[in-house]
Amino acid sequence: MLSQELKALEENKLITRTLHDSMPVTVEYALTPLGMSLRELLNELRNWGKHFRDEIVGK
Repeated sequence: MLSQELKALEENKLITRTLHDSMPVTVEYALTPLGMSLRELLNELRNWGKHFRDEIVGK
């Protein structure tokens, strides 16, 4: 499941994938400039969730 999500993010040019030829083989993921452009929006969504946490979880 995670690999499918990472592949979709890569296909949508939101992340890059770098394969390192080492033992064991390692893979590094990084945000592209397009992916970085979502940071402010995602932070706002996180803040909204924190603000309305009690209403969301029904406390």
